[in-house]
Amino acid sequence: MAHRIFKDRPHPDFEEAVRAHIRATGQPETFEGLFHGRIPKSEHFILLSKIDIDRKKRPDGDCAPCPMCQPNKFLHGYLCWFHALQVAAVIGHCCADKDVVAAAERRFRYESQRKHQEDYLLQALPLIERKLEALRLLRRPAEEALRLYRRIRNARSVHAALREIDRAGGRLIVHEEVGESVRLASSDTSRLKGPKREFRQVDLGKFDGLTASLTNFNPVKKLEWIERTLASVEPGMTEDEIFEFACLLDDKTRNATYVLLKDADKRFDKLQKRLADFASFFDNENLRKLDAWGGHEANRVPIRVKQKRVLGQRRIEIGVQDDVAALVPDAVLWEHKVSWPTVVTP
Repeated sequence: MAHRIFKDRPHPDFEEAVRAHIRATGQPETFEGLFHGRIPKSEHFILLSKIDIDRKKRPDGDCAPCPMCQPNKFLHGYLCWFHALQVAAVIGHCCADKDVVAAAERRFRYESQRKHQEDYLLQALPLIERKLEALRLLRRPAEEALRLYRRIRNARSVHAALREIDRAGGRLIVHEEVGESVRLASSDTSRLKGPKREFRQVDLGKFDGLTASLTNFNPVKKLEWIERTLASVEPGMTEDEIFEFACLLDDKTRNATYVLLKDADKRFDKLQKRLADFASFFDNENLRKLDAWGGHEANRVPIRVKQKRVLGQRRIEIGVQDDVAALVPDAVLWEHKVSWPTVVTP
């Protein structure tokens, strides 16, 4: 069967054609461009792709023949380029010498990671300016959240009550006493111990916005970290500059840039979720539940919530006795739904 000569590494289109043929037929031995003759186990190669063969698609339900260890056969293998022989072949994953396979797999992992990072950077770098604009839009909600959070934290008894709710898994729970029962001191029923108080657990619902209970919540600081990270990658590059930056960097710099940009995405997502959760703290129903929990006769934490309108503004007072957090949330707090451009692939 005829095979192709490859003086240079096969083009990715050839690799995909081989994979497509194997997915459809399960028969690498019928692909004409591949080499199907005998190949020494010690022959060095470059691993192009990992191959899995569906046994059900093979004519006799058998395994595929391997050029390195005929008549042994395989279902899991490699598409390889044998540069000295100038041919491409599909071999079993454990057919070549161990040292040859180990060297090929190391190179494959390195090249796969490099390609993944280059592809990511080619898409991510043009988005930096739009990401910086998204951060500018998010600054005012972040500043408002920080202002309100500091007022809550400064009312120490209020903040302590919120931390207690957080320790309860965010549930507003009280324990009502429902009566007493007699406890026996021993198996001797004539000897009685004092009465046992019985309680039932009452769950008044889930409380949202427990970002307000954090020991340290500073969304502005988090936002500025992301800004500095993105600005350090030289935004505003031309297409040619982006290509050079993504594909011509040394390994250390390319990897560091990739990690920084991926981390910025994760930090933005976390920051936006924190801001959304903090804004939910001020939902009317949420505060109503907090007041019902604090005013329950069985609750040992007498936190109360008062709401009123003053000069057209919503004023919220959350207090534990004389320790009160007076809060007037600005509508900008709810402007945290900012679009963040992301890389679609990889």
